[in-house]
Amino acid sequence: MKNMRGGMTLKKNKGSSVQKSPTKKPAFISLIFFLLDSFSNIVYSGLKESFFGALVTAYSREQRAFDNSYIKAHFSESVLVKRYFRNIRRFLSRGFENSVLLSKISRFMLLTVTIPLRTLGSAVFSFGIYVAIIYMLRLFLPVISTADVSYAIIGVIACVSAIPMLLSRDNIASAVGKSAIFGVAFKELFGFREESFKQRTNMSKLSGNIIIFFGMLLGILTLVVHPLVIVAVIVVAVLAALIFTSPEIGILIALFCIPFLSFFEHSAMVLGLLVMIITVSFIVKLIRGKRIVKLELIDFAILFFGIIIFFSGAISAGGIDGIKEVLITCELLLGYFLIVNLIRTGAWINRCIGTLVASGTVVAFIGILQYLVGAVSNQAWLDTSYFYDIKGRVVSVFDNPNIL
Repeated sequence: MKNMRGGMTLKKNKGSSVQKSPTKKPAFISLIFFLLDSFSNIVYSGLKESFFGALVTAYSREQRAFDNSYIKAHFSESVLVKRYFRNIRRFLSRGFENSVLLSKISRFMLLTVTIPLRTLGSAVFSFGIYVAIIYMLRLFLPVISTADVSYAIIGVIACVSAIPMLLSRDNIASAVGKSAIFGVAFKELFGFREESFKQRTNMSKLSGNIIIFFGMLLGILTLVVHPLVIVAVIVVAVLAALIFTSPEIGILIALFCIPFLSFFEHSAMVLGLLVMIITVSFIVKLIRGKRIVKLELIDFAILFFGIIIFFSGAISAGGIDGIKEVLITCELLLGYFLIVNLIRTGAWINRCIGTLVASGTVVAFIGILQYLVGAVSNQAWLDTSYFYDIKGRVVSVFDNPNIL
C-alpha cells in the first residue's frame, strides 16, 4: 500500500499485521547511549570529587594552594633566593666551562665524530683480521687456549662491515646524518638537529694511523679477552657519550632496555648504573644552565617517601646488606625525578611512547618466535590442574612467563 504523501510503503500480508516503521529503533538506541553517557559522567564527577579521586589525580587544587602559600612566595619565588641560586649556578658553570678536563672531553668527542669512515673502516678491518689470526693460533696451538668459533664469526663480520666504510668519503657525523636508518634515529628519535651532522674533517695522518693502530691493538687484545667484551665496551662508551650529550637519550635507552636487563645476573645494579650516568649528565647540564629543575607538590611527597625508605634501610637489622639494598632503591627512585624534569615536551613524550612500543614489539616477537619453534618454558610454571592440555608457556626475554 502506497502512501499518498510519498511516505514509506507499507505491505500487508495474510495472517500478519502491518510492519512498523524501523525509525523508532535508532532513536531508542540513541536514548540508551544518552542515558549511559549521562550515568558515566555522574560517576566520573563523583569519583573526581571524592577522596579516592583526590588521591589518584594530579592534585591540581592542592597545587594551586601550594603555589599561593607563604613557603612558595617567600622561598621559591623570592628575588633574593633566585639571585642567590643564580650566583651559585653561575659560579659553578664558569668553573665547568673553564675546566681543562671538560674542554679535553669536548674536543675528543668532536674529533671522534669527525673521523673519516675510511680511517674507521681500516681500524675495524684490522681488528677483524687480528681476531681471525688469534682464532687460527688457538686452532693450531691448543696450548694457548681452546679455539672458539665465535672468534672467527666476529672477525669475518668485522671485515665485511669495514668494506662499505673503506669506500666512503664521509666522516662519521656526515655518514650518520645521510643514513636512512641512523639519520632518522638520531634526528627523529634522539632530537639532534640537522646542523649537528655538518662537521668538517680535521684530522692529521698521524691521528689516523693511531686509530688504525688502536684497532690492531684491540684485535691482539682478544688473545686474553673475548671480542664480544670489547664490542660491548665500545657500545657502552658510545651510549654513555650520547647520554652526556643529551640526558633525555638516557631515558629512552633505559625505557627500551628494561625488559632485556633480565639477561644480567644483577639487573638492578645495571639499571642503577644507567640511572647514575643519566643523573650525572643531568647535573652537569643543570650547572651549565642548559636544564632546569621544577618540583611540584606531588614531587615533595615522593621525595619524603624516598627519605622514609632510606632511613628504614639504614637503621634496619640487615646491616650492610640492608644499606646496599636501600641505596639501590633510592637510586632507582631518582628515575622519577629525571623523567619529570627531562621529558617536558610533547615531542619527547611521543618519543618515550614510541620507545616503549618498540621495546614491547621486540619482546613480543621473541615470544612468538619461541612459540613457533617450540622453545617454551618447563613444567615449573604450568598449572595443569586448570589447564590439563597445556604444553608450555613462552617466556620471551624473562625467566617467568607471568612477568611476560
